[in-house]
Amino acid sequence: MDGGTLNSGSIPRVKALLGRNQYGNRKCWLAANHPIKEHSQAAGNPSTPKTMIAVIVHMHYNLPELPCPRMLWYGPGWSALLEADLQQLTIPGVCTAGLKEEARRRMETVYGTREPPMIRYLCHPLTRIAVTLRRCIGCLSLLFLLTPIAQAATGTLLPQSAGYPRLVRLAHGPASSNGWIIASTTRMLYQSKDDGKTFMLLGEAPARPGSRIRCCEALYEVPQTVGKLAAGTLIYSATYSVGGTPPQPRTAPGTQAGTRRDEGLPAIEIYTSSDQGAHWTYRSTPVIGRGEKGTGGLWEPEFSIAGDGALVMFWSDETYLCCSQKLSKIRTYDGVTWKDSSDVVATTTQADRPGMLIVNRLPSGVYFMTYEICGDPIAGPKCAAYYRISRDGWNYGPASNPGKRIETVDGQYFEHAPANIWSPSPLSPNGVILVVGQVLHNADGTVAKQNGRVLFLNPLLDGSGPWSVIKAPVEVPYSYDNPCPNYSSALMPVQNGTALLEFASDYFALRQCGMYFRSQSWAEIMPGTK
Repeated sequence: MDGGTLNSGSIPRVKALLGRNQYGNRKCWLAANHPIKEHSQAAGNPSTPKTMIAVIVHMHYNLPELPCPRMLWYGPGWSALLEADLQQLTIPGVCTAGLKEEARRRMETVYGTREPPMIRYLCHPLTRIAVTLRRCIGCLSLLFLLTPIAQAATGTLLPQSAGYPRLVRLAHGPASSNGWIIASTTRMLYQSKDDGKTFMLLGEAPARPGSRIRCCEALYEVPQTVGKLAAGTLIYSATYSVGGTPPQPRTAPGTQAGTRRDEGLPAIEIYTSSDQGAHWTYRSTPVIGRGEKGTGGLWEPEFSIAGDGALVMFWSDETYLCCSQKLSKIRTYDGVTWKDSSDVVATTTQADRPGMLIVNRLPSGVYFMTYEICGDPIAGPKCAAYYRISRDGWNYGPASNPGKRIETVDGQYFEHAPANIWSPSPLSPNGVILVVGQVLHNADGTVAKQNGRVLFLNPLLDGSGPWSVIKAPVEVPYSYDNPCPNYSSALMPVQNGTALLEFASDYFALRQCGMYFRSQSWAEIMPGTK
């Protein structure tokens, strides 16, 4: 056994060091010169260092402080490539084999098969650093020295945008607005009246008093009347925190730390608009609370109309004892009262975490659903993209069945945050299914050379058969497992089906995640087609 472990007695001391936050709002901490007793030292190996240095930088992409600090290995774009909860952390004195291998796997997206320079530096057997940097600028300077700047995504950067895009084309409301595209990124709404060539800011996403948007938005236009919801009604939904209090900052450097935010109860709230997103009204809260576990969240709402006319909401649920996380569904026939909550995907493996569900009804009438299944990082599915179908929009088969993994004939597959759309295409008179994912892997698990640059395509409108690869309109050359680059990208047919619009996020500055968009014709994404 190589490397060493942080024993339980040391954890409070390290967490106390981090919790003091002596740099105020700059959110930068450095822990250094922490003595680690190595197994290899006990065996008399003199080359093993007695100390380690860990740069711990609280960079959460403008999100509120997390309850537990994270250890972050940083790479291009100053973004986290490897995270380990301090409560479960194996400290790399010389780097444990497993941690070093995981760092290589995640960082090879950027560096190819070469050993990343930062890992080589921090994990070198002769590394003996016993200095404590006491200014935030020192942390950032170290990052500047050790990490190159990543190339940003292609396309146009959307002003004031963030991540997690959603797109909807209005088609069931007033004739004057049909064809407009409404877009959302985290907490912001946009509108395009020229088929996605340009977008203007509509404003902030809705939140009633006492509620705060956490993440994971959904946009949906109701295509037919459902009870009190008229056809053409626009739905906005997201994960909200209900109640709670904001954090109280410290009054001056060196004083007692401020209080953390009370997050309140997790909830999925629904807001509706009858004027194409200009104004919003709170409608309902289908799910709220921490359920059987008394902990966990409710994430990633998604909507569709089932064959019997019900409005169905899907979401990812962490609050049940059966599973680390499962996919659930609930429906309404009157647009107000929600009922029949049940499972969509809840495997028999406790560690599995299905999530990031997207569903679309295809012209064939089939409902096509994509999602990821995360879980055990060694033996589990590692967030690969799966799919399943339904004929009625409610029944998707046994919840214990994980579904089918989406992969090409060569075995390439996506990991993390898949999304799907149907599009007209010169390849098929019935159109094609398109799927985008965050990270592209080869059959052997290595990151593919085309990572961040391609989509999957299938001309069979039930998802059966192998998938092929086509160029993505927006390329994110340094896509990896992180809440920003190429995370849950959105696609939409434009120009009467002759082109494809994509929204994909990437870092454009230090800690700044923004949305890039671009449309390309089929001739551009598949040379030889018209």
